[in-house]
Amino acid sequence: MEPIQNLPKIKVFFSILSLFFPLFVWSQKPTWCNREVQEKDYPNALYYKGNAQGKRSKGETPEQATKRIADIARAELSGMIRIAIQSTSESERSERLQTSQNTSSFESTDLFQSHTTTSTNLLLYDVNVETWTNPRNKRIYAFAYINKERLSQQLENDILLRISNIETSLLQIDSLMAVGHKIQARHLAEEIPPRLDDLAQQQMLLASVTKTKDTRSVHLIQTQTLQQRTQHYLSILQNGINLYIECSAELFGESFSAFCNTIEGKLSALGCTFVPSADNADYAININAISRQYNAPLVGNSHTYFSYVDATIRIQNGVTGQTIYTNERQEKGGHTLDYTQAARQAYQSLAPKIASDIIEQLK
Repeated sequence: MEPIQNLPKIKVFFSILSLFFPLFVWSQKPTWCNREVQEKDYPNALYYKGNAQGKRSKGETPEQATKRIADIARAELSGMIRIAIQSTSESERSERLQTSQNTSSFESTDLFQSHTTTSTNLLLYDVNVETWTNPRNKRIYAFAYINKERLSQQLENDILLRISNIETSLLQIDSLMAVGHKIQARHLAEEIPPRLDDLAQQQMLLASVTKTKDTRSVHLIQTQTLQQRTQHYLSILQNGINLYIECSAELFGESFSAFCNTIEGKLSALGCTFVPSADNADYAININAISRQYNAPLVGNSHTYFSYVDATIRIQNGVTGQTIYTNERQEKGGHTLDYTQAARQAYQSLAPKIASDIIEQLK
């Protein structure tokens, strides 16, 4: 009978617990949910921040809803940084207008003019995102924040690494040009401008965080130097490779210039320039081709004529004098008219193949 007598006491206990449990749960609410406390713990002078809140949408799992609201907080943080970058950009533009007569100042500030927008991830590091779900109404809260001082240190390291990598690429271009590999050098040089764009975006972000003109000036000078060197290489390499070609094609005692013209046309499309002397060439190419009769079997009431073209190819590096490629190719052609037409068919098939061989070696 004693358990039954204690039943009212148990009911009273759980009734009291049900009254105070929500207060206990609410006491576990993160301090950042309170904007005044958040500003005290994470002052705007030291942090970029983003806040968001909401409830689950129909069909969403709790995890999906939490991620969606956390992404909204990240986006708000991105918006705050975007505003800071815009402010820095406008300040740079104003300074540029005031000192437009100074060429170096104009060029330096102009580096940042196209980098006033920022994606959601912002190339950021260590973005902290905290979430909390109110157990009473299931409302989800999210808080994204990043420390400006830590961000500036990471940006500084990232910028220095990017500058070092671009300088390494420029040294590689030097080395490639020194041995006549202009196509490889040009491809590498063409990859640098987008990397300079990314570098400028990181520099703009750093300038927005630090507000330090000295830091900006140092990076601007470094970036401007890299730009000038890259543009110098691109201007040198824009005309492609200088080639000297000796091409001889014999069609049963006659010269067959169409064969050589086809090869030169393929190389010209690559951006190559043809020079009259091997002394001024990046590469000297020698091609010799001759035709020969093969057979003419009777097919039905007529003959089908077959001819071969035999060709040799040699490529010499004009800078080092080294022979870098030799090869022999053979092509068979057929025609119902005569051996000459059969040889023409062989030449037409062989020309693009030889051009491809040469292009592969020049890359």
